[in-house]
Amino acid sequence: PLAYHQSPIEYSAMSQQLYSWSAITPQGELQNGENIGSTRQQVYLRLTHMGYQPLRLKYRQTLTRRYWKAAARIAFFKQIAALLQAGLPLLNAMRLLAEQHELPGWRCLINTLADDISVGDSFSDTLRRYPQVFPALYATLVGVGEMTGKLDVCCQQLAIQQEQQLQLQKKVKQALRY
Repeated sequence: PLAYHQSPIEYSAMSQQLYSWSAITPQGELQNGENIGSTRQQVYLRLTHMGYQPLRLKYRQTLTRRYWKAAARIAFFKQIAALLQAGLPLLNAMRLLAEQHELPGWRCLINTLADDISVGDSFSDTLRRYPQVFPALYATLVGVGEMTGKLDVCCQQLAIQQEQQLQLQKKVKQALRY
């Protein structure tokens, strides 16, 4: 695990902020990107840990709980399940989803999850680091999928269950409004 990890308790107590950056890679190339961190220093340290020499680090927005919508979580798990069922390794599936996501906060989060997995962390452990994004149920069910070798099925079932719960919540709200 990398040195910049925080415990879920510490992380959940801090607000998340999205930063855009420019840096020189270890190969001497200019690269631009986005990253999430609780502080500017945390993002700076993450870039230097990757071997980059940061040139510019600009605050973009604060990512509150409202940013991490349930529908986006459900879509993420449906897509992960589909890519795993198609035979793509988890790390490749996550990199592909990160590239294609339209929201910068989600792109950064998925890339961060992929980075953690690439250094040997389990998918369930990486989800536990973001309790404000992924409720405990997600990490628990993903852990079951990892232990049983049926991660694709668990991700798909989780997405279906959460989608049904979301629909039920909408119906209840609608009924209460009526």
